[in-house]
Amino acid sequence: FLFFSLGQMIEQLDRQIRLKQDAQNTLVEIENIVMLLKEMGWLNLAQAWLELKSQPDAMSFYHFSDYIQQLFEVDV
Repeated sequence: FLFFSLGQMIEQLDRQIRLKQDAQNTLVEIENIVMLLKEMGWLNLAQAWLELKSQPDAMSFYHFSDYIQQLFEVDV
């Protein structure tokens, strides 16, 4: 459920950034999810999150979402 919620919040944040809408509530929700994942051992995600949180713009967002995608890639 955490990963599903994170995906929903990332989509919402993407839309808010592109449409230049207020994203403060979404950022709070993402932070809550990231902190829960950090407690479960996803420590590196917190660093990528801090970068996005400190500068919530398109470039930081894409870096964060690319990082999450890399976490889920499987080497074959």
